[in-house]
Amino acid sequence: MIACGANVNKTNKLGLTALMLSSYKGNLSIVTEIINHGADVEVLNKAGRSSLTYASLNGHLSIVKLLIENMPDAKKAINDGPKSLLWASSMGHPDVVKTLVESGADEKCVVATLLDLVAVIKSLKTSHRDVAQVLSKKCEIHDTSSFNQFNALTVLQ
Repeated sequence: MIACGANVNKTNKLGLTALMLSSYKGNLSIVTEIINHGADVEVLNKAGRSSLTYASLNGHLSIVKLLIENMPDAKKAINDGPKSLLWASSMGHPDVVKTLVESGADEKCVVATLLDLVAVIKSLKTSHRDVAQVLSKKCEIHDTSSFNQFNALTVLQ
């Protein structure tokens, strides 16, 4: 369909583009093809989520890297709207968390709201200590072995 001139930025009723859906599903070859045909990698859907958000949510590291490489202003895009870092953290994807932080994600924004804090605490309580270790290196938290709902607040500092 792309070869026939289909609009790669067209959205469905939910405001999702083909790039968002492919990023969510982890289909690197389709994501690459859509980007090569001019897809807007920074567009947000009706819920304020981007293709990067969907790739981060499901831990699709190759797609996260590809999307970041194709963003005109990666640092701004990573930190706009719902945070990809929050999703990657709460779902336990340390490689994605590391890539996002190294690309300019503000690790302190991962706990920007009470809801975000609950998600981080949940991830720390559900054995995602590898994510806590990645964030601790950036947040100057040196001991992640005893993270729980009380001292997870140190991530805010």
